[in-house]
Amino acid sequence: MSRRARAGRVLTHGKRTMTANGYERRRMVAGDVPWAWELNQREVPRLGSETFEDFVGLCEMSASAWVCTSAGAPVAFLLGMTPEVPYDSPNFLWFRERHERFLYVDRLAVEAEHRKRGLGAALYAATEDDARRLGMSVVCCEVNLRPANPESLAFHARLGFRQEGEQEAHGKLVAMLVKTLAPASRPLSGG
Repeated sequence: MSRRARAGRVLTHGKRTMTANGYERRRMVAGDVPWAWELNQREVPRLGSETFEDFVGLCEMSASAWVCTSAGAPVAFLLGMTPEVPYDSPNFLWFRERHERFLYVDRLAVEAEHRKRGLGAALYAATEDDARRLGMSVVCCEVNLRPANPESLAFHARLGFRQEGEQEAHGKLVAMLVKTLAPASRPLSGG
């Protein structure tokens, strides 16, 4: 049995938004999952390796699952979970011990040739909207310190994340990052 239960809450069609640089941002759909898993596996050790079955489970339990596309093809994705899901990641559990209402960004990946174009920030903006809509006041994630991922640390600092602690798990040392969300300044849609 998979170490992650399936909640089946995402992977539906939703609102599509064009980013400032011509990419499209939309909710993840089931057809995106094989591509997202392949990108995830190419990004190890920056992202944790997953079996395809476990990756499908992560997608299904995500309350916030987004992709950016270029010419219709996915080029970036983000998966985020809320505290009630039965996820056994030590990093997720670390945040659950410290925060009651949060959205945990489990992973964000962008194809190498599409980096530095605002896609990560666009995906985080959608996730922050999801968090507010769901009544969450904090977005959390971790970034590798060992092996080092200085680009991701700088990216998250630019987005307003602050380090709340460190944790060592599965042979990695990670910075535990938190962003407190300001209340929504505009009406939010559901998708």
